[in-house]
Amino acid sequence: METSDPMIKKKSTPATSNAPMLWKVLAIVFIVISIALLIALIVVATKQQKSDENPEKSKANQTHAAASVESCADGMTSSSKDPPKSAEVFDDLSVDEITAVRDYLLKQTALKLTEFANATVASNYIYLIQLLPPPKDEVLDYLDSDGAKPERKAVAVVFHGATNPPVVREYIVSPVANPAKHVLRKVPGGQKDFVIFNARPFDSTVEHKALHEAIVSGASQRLSKLMYESYDGYTYCTSGKWPEL
Repeated sequence: METSDPMIKKKSTPATSNAPMLWKVLAIVFIVISIALLIALIVVATKQQKSDENPEKSKANQTHAAASVESCADGMTSSSKDPPKSAEVFDDLSVDEITAVRDYLLKQTALKLTEFANATVASNYIYLIQLLPPPKDEVLDYLDSDGAKPERKAVAVVFHGATNPPVVREYIVSPVANPAKHVLRKVPGGQKDFVIFNARPFDSTVEHKALHEAIVSGASQRLSKLMYESYDGYTYCTSGKWPEL
């Protein structure tokens, strides 16, 4: 039974006309994929044929590739016997070099230094010893032009807690292997040769010990009874006797 409704006819017409177009698109895509696969197959077959015609060359290439891989593996797993020339310039100070610099500075009576093990906040003591990188022009002359090897120098940071007012100073010591001289270093970026004491870095050994003796130990003794009753266990830094609160 046919209908005379024009809207129904308009709706059914596009579905009927789009079907052939869809099949055409799918056919074109299939043809393109087939051509691409055919080209790839031809390339692989050609390479295989050339390899069969020149077996010696193919074997040589495989040997070279294997040698390259082995060489890379050796380079990653083994250390070089000849370190780069720059290592002699930029290597950190060795234990012997640090010890030599420390012993040299302790002998300088004008600095009035205290050994680190006995130092307090109010002492003059060595806080840090590290390598002082050489000037760039000296390094380039040594590496690129076979110039003289830059002298290895150390910079020692000293807390002068015993001076009035207390300050922090840096000293350049050289040569590090057998120190013979030291000079006061100016603060980088400024004209002063010292840093105010309150701007010094925190010393986790000397200053922590001072804080412990001045504050923590006394507070622990006074709070030991309260802490023991609260937690029913060990109380920090106490002698077992509870002082009167």
